[in-house]
Amino acid sequence: MSAGVVITIVLVLLFLLKLYVFRGMYQASLSVWFTRSYFVVSALFFFIGIYVFYRWFTQGAAPSFWSNFLSALMFTFTVVEVLMSAVFLLDDVLIFFGWVSEKLSSKESVEVVTERRRFVKLAGLGLAAIPFSSFLYGITKGKYAYKIHKVKVAAKDLPKAFHGFKIVQFSDFHSGSFDSLESVKRGIDLMQEQNADLILFTGDIVNSDAKEILPYNHLLKSLSAPFGKFAVLGNHDYAIHGRGRADEAVVAQSVKDVTKNHEDAGFEMLHNRNVTLEKDGEQIKLVGVENWGTGFIQRGDIHKAYEGVNDGEFNILMSHDPTHWDAQVKEFPKKVHLTLSGHTHGTQMGVEIGDFKWSPSKYIYKQWAGLYTEGEQNLYVNRGFGFLGFAGRVGILPEITVLELEQA
Repeated sequence: MSAGVVITIVLVLLFLLKLYVFRGMYQASLSVWFTRSYFVVSALFFFIGIYVFYRWFTQGAAPSFWSNFLSALMFTFTVVEVLMSAVFLLDDVLIFFGWVSEKLSSKESVEVVTERRRFVKLAGLGLAAIPFSSFLYGITKGKYAYKIHKVKVAAKDLPKAFHGFKIVQFSDFHSGSFDSLESVKRGIDLMQEQNADLILFTGDIVNSDAKEILPYNHLLKSLSAPFGKFAVLGNHDYAIHGRGRADEAVVAQSVKDVTKNHEDAGFEMLHNRNVTLEKDGEQIKLVGVENWGTGFIQRGDIHKAYEGVNDGEFNILMSHDPTHWDAQVKEFPKKVHLTLSGHTHGTQMGVEIGDFKWSPSKYIYKQWAGLYTEGEQNLYVNRGFGFLGFAGRVGILPEITVLELEQA
């Protein structure tokens, strides 16, 4: 089945979903004006969203606030309508079983069921209002509401000179999605204000085209740290996403162009290699691999990257996709003390209250946000600086990570 057929089927199902929600709202005895107005507005955003995605997919149209806002509203209406339809469906199932058991045989029972139906439908609308307001914030303010996550990582192999060493990590920039240079600058300035010893970027500087970063490269160039700035590639940096699939020549050119753009911004790229960081006569190793992910491009070569790194020598691995940790890193013959990843975005939506965190991402990725520790090995998964697909952040805010190394 072709991608076009699949997309068409999905769009038809989504429109049928709207019709089902419209029917449920009508059964709730809401005013005809409200019900019809909602359907018209929802359908309008549905078709506008399709048009915006079509322009991006076929023409590579640059995003604007309004194109991002309208396409995100399409997604918002869809999520809200899925919630409403779930409540409406529960009521319809109860009605069906009531009909089967002939509980609707009397006028009195019909009236009772009618009132219950109205109550359940109204409850569904009330329930949907909560995520709708959250999504509305997420697509207007949340996508640039940068949050700093401060994390301490202890290791007994850490040299004394590096105790208190501070690292800023950011990931998944996705410059092709941004619609506000001023907002991005605010995030970059916030990074610089952390006064880190080292700045690390763990991949996906663009969505699919190396040129997407050019309007923002001067902001990245403004970042500075005493021990430098380093970066690795993410799956989107290979030009294999977006409008069609890229062949090897296109991939090679994308890697070349993305690498040059990083270097123009003052970042040193770690393509399956390592560098030594020295402080007060002691040293640690910083290692970087190209993207390696389950279900995604696998160009990372951990064996090549760790050449010259001694077992037990404290090291930090930059690897974009956290699935690499379970697949290769944890069982690697040399101890990898700290792996830094991104990729998941936390699906850009979820709930984080204190130590509690939940996101649909947890059903896709075993490690999807924050710090994970097994024995003497640690993985930190950054929630992402930018956004992709859905132009918003609901509950899972864009992240700037500040890691502080400690001697255990």
